[in-house]
Amino acid sequence: MGKVIIDPLPRIEGHLRIDTRVEDGRVVEAWSKGEMFRGFEALLVGRGPLDAPPITQRICGVCPVSHTVASCKAVEAALGLKVPANGDYLRNLVLGANYLQSHILHFYQLSALDFVNIEALRAYEGRDPVLREVKAEALEIRQEAHRMAAMFGGKRPHPAALIHGGVTCGVDAEAVDDFRMRLARVKRFVANVYLPGVLAAARLFPDYARTGRGVPNFLAFGVFDEGDSPWLPGARIADRTAESLRQIVQGVDKVTDLVAEIAAANEQAQGIAQVNVGLNQVDQVNQKNTATAEESAAAAEELSSQAQQLRQMLARFVPADTPAMLLPPGTKPAVGWRRLAWQ
Repeated sequence: MGKVIIDPLPRIEGHLRIDTRVEDGRVVEAWSKGEMFRGFEALLVGRGPLDAPPITQRICGVCPVSHTVASCKAVEAALGLKVPANGDYLRNLVLGANYLQSHILHFYQLSALDFVNIEALRAYEGRDPVLREVKAEALEIRQEAHRMAAMFGGKRPHPAALIHGGVTCGVDAEAVDDFRMRLARVKRFVANVYLPGVLAAARLFPDYARTGRGVPNFLAFGVFDEGDSPWLPGARIADRTAESLRQIVQGVDKVTDLVAEIAAANEQAQGIAQVNVGLNQVDQVNQKNTATAEESAAAAEELSSQAQQLRQMLARFVPADTPAMLLPPGTKPAVGWRRLAWQ
């Protein structure tokens, strides 16, 4: 029997120690110890409700928005406060922006250290733009997500605008457009750089998918509040009936949709798709117009030819009373239908 002790466990918020018992090369028992008393609960004793959000958000500089929203909800539940719809929406935007920067930070500044030789990457002098620029771009995109959170949160990393009862900031069309523009840039990075990088690391280290695996099929929901929305009333499971399970599935779908709107800028993507459809339609109309013009030119040419033939035919008809001196050489006046004679 042996022991493996990791103390401290790095790259987390706070101090952590892991003790393991190993038999035949396998970990059979493990203990986790938080060894640093931070005392945030004690700091709140005797203070007013308004102090809870700014104090608890200092628990972490990476995920302060989550702690802020949690403390706001606790005060709201205790005092029976109802958050207006716009308050929920703005909180969700700040929380969603923090989700984005937190995931980017976790992979590129924390987890990537386990997958990539950073010293070799820093010394890289080749021409591959991904290897040369991805690290710097990740920092820029994370900064962009910070700006998004600060637009409605007041500042980052610790938002001042989130309080119990809602938010202290207003919103206008210009701010929404600015947020959407920045979100589009973050979306492109996530789709074209972040996700391919994560999947590449996963393919190189397939065993990591099973290391430390916890309870499967575990459901977590309710992060992005929607107030009086009927999709999961009270975010509470009453029993294990089929109806409750159906509501849970609906709730998960709703949260997924909301995250997709924040991280993927669905409306903008649809707008671009509509523009592309419109351009294709305009191109099709132009092609039809070109074909029509060609057909019209051909028809005009045919009409001109037929008109020439008609003139030649009409030249052979002369009135019966035409004086001889006016007749073309070799023709004679004749009496016929409508005083016209065919020569």
